[in-house]
Amino acid sequence: MECIRATSNWSAEWPAAYFYLPMPGLFTILLYYTLLLATLTGWLFKPKLRVWKISAAIALVLVWCGLWLRERPAAHLTVLPLNGGHAVYVQMPGGGDDWLIDCGNQSAAASIIKPFLQAQGVNRLSNLMLTHGEINYSGGAPLIAENFHPRHLYTSPVHFRSPSYREFQTVAAEEPAWQDPIHAGEQIGPFTILHPASALKAELTRASDNALVLRAEIHGTRVLLVSDLGRLGQMALLNSSAMNNSQLNPLRADIVIAGLSGDDEPLSDSLLNAIQPRAIVIADSRQPANKRAGPKLKQRLAQRNIPVFYTSASDAITITIRPHGWDLHAMDGSNMSSGTH
Repeated sequence: MECIRATSNWSAEWPAAYFYLPMPGLFTILLYYTLLLATLTGWLFKPKLRVWKISAAIALVLVWCGLWLRERPAAHLTVLPLNGGHAVYVQMPGGGDDWLIDCGNQSAAASIIKPFLQAQGVNRLSNLMLTHGEINYSGGAPLIAENFHPRHLYTSPVHFRSPSYREFQTVAAEEPAWQDPIHAGEQIGPFTILHPASALKAELTRASDNALVLRAEIHGTRVLLVSDLGRLGQMALLNSSAMNNSQLNPLRADIVIAGLSGDDEPLSDSLLNAIQPRAIVIADSRQPANKRAGPKLKQRLAQRNIPVFYTSASDAITITIRPHGWDLHAMDGSNMSSGTH
């Protein structure tokens, strides 16, 4: 027995000894085992009603193919609350390009992000982006880099004070995945960088005020990711040179995703007026208490008559974007689509 255990552990260390696959859907599981049992028992090929049984099997396979083709153009954004921070995982259409925006601290990266990515069938990340140096958003980066070897690693041009973040930057800078710091106005994959502007970053001393703000446009749907941008950062975003480019309103988005920043409330009224969202996701946590949305914030957002989803209540939230609209589903069963308001 000990020999078998040792051999298994040894073989698991081989290159490409194993890889992760995404969890199949319920219909796929039922179809697979139905066809497997029908074939192995010979029931499918018994003379009685054989033509009808084979025809039904072919029809079910065609339905599965239709569902698969329907999902291929879809993009999926998953918001993961991480007890003090949050991460956003983006799967682009076709499954060939994925993005992890932030990763929580080391504990959250190990207990939540790592198993989540493995369940999605991720063996290697295409892109890892860290919005700022706060430990609750970037402290788990070494663990994610070690386990998922991102092909591209993006960080802010701001020099944050966090020792763990700076240590990670020093080590990562030697890797081929390391990319030049990204600046406001740049287009990186599906994301346009809106903040922090180079002229303002030195004036903002808190890490959260200098967090990267990203706008993704997928199939015509705009999603704005503002991390845990604080009050001064929100004011700077509104007043930055990014607002003066050729677009009428670069902050306009269908969905906005925001975390909580210390004592500051996310998404000031002025910022929401510029965004004009159809849905708001507040990525707060049950613990610690200062990372859970309070009554004042909930009351203010409720006055806007816009659906608001709090991850402290709903847990993870997945947004599916298709060519003709989007759907939002939370783990607690609450949902919304672009056809409802």
